[in-house]
Amino acid sequence: MKYCVLIILSLLIFSLLVDNYNCNKLPSGNIIVGYTNWGECDEKVITAVQNGVNVVIWFSINLISDAKGNPLIDDSKINSQCIAEVALALKMQNLPTTHLISIGGWNAPHIDTKFSAKQWWSLLESWNKNVIAKPMLGFHGFDGLDIDLEGNDDLSSEFNTFTIQQMDLVGNLCQLAKKGNWVVSIAPPQSYLDIGTDEFSLSVTHRPAWKTDFPYEGKNTYAYILSKFKYTTIEESDTNNTNSITRELIHTFDIVSIQLYEGWSRANYELNDLKVPLKDFMYKLIKTMNDGWNVNLPYTNSVIILITNII
Repeated sequence: MKYCVLIILSLLIFSLLVDNYNCNKLPSGNIIVGYTNWGECDEKVITAVQNGVNVVIWFSINLISDAKGNPLIDDSKINSQCIAEVALALKMQNLPTTHLISIGGWNAPHIDTKFSAKQWWSLLESWNKNVIAKPMLGFHGFDGLDIDLEGNDDLSSEFNTFTIQQMDLVGNLCQLAKKGNWVVSIAPPQSYLDIGTDEFSLSVTHRPAWKTDFPYEGKNTYAYILSKFKYTTIEESDTNNTNSITRELIHTFDIVSIQLYEGWSRANYELNDLKVPLKDFMYKLIKTMNDGWNVNLPYTNSVIILITNII
């Protein structure tokens, strides 16, 4: 088994270490993840990479139905020509960079479940090759995807409650991307993957005990995906023996980025209200993510969520 070190700590994103199948697509050594703003593609991206960012997550696309009821990748918020030009500029500066595309964001629709994970994966592969890639600029498309499905400002919106069908679709899509040699990233807001509770809910309109007038807290919502779809089976045929198939079980998710900056998050509460020292907060977070903690998933019984394999 090959391992890549994925310990990432920035002002806004805390990411965890996992073994992975796509080490060739990730920069060697420590990794610093940077998200662009909605539709951003400018000199600030280049400056961020010059200052140390080596995984850029471009923001964002949505997987929806078109007016005729066909699957559609809504990429209206990104500029593929500009992204390719930025990628070329970084390459010319000898700055190895992994480029991922984010799906979702706050107020974004969840992935349309009228279509299967296989349908979405086939469309994503084709789109990446035929729309996003710019061979003349040396850009062969995104290296992977990032899942960032969240809630909506409208409390009555259907997108404030996930369904098991949606969760299974996302998990299956991530496994197909992994088998396709894509880097797979997932970015839960802190309450969607919270070591401070064993509660689970598909709704993201709960209210934290420390801020009862804020109606947008999740309860380990992403724990279902990370538990059920933690591993992907990779099958490879022996070139010398077509009847021989090698199977390897690998982690599905290369990067898990927890949004500690989520509105009225547990991090904000413990650091700013309870005045927990930062080093103590980070130690507990890292240790618990590594050791695992119980989450009461009603569909799979109580499970221990174990995010990392620290080597």
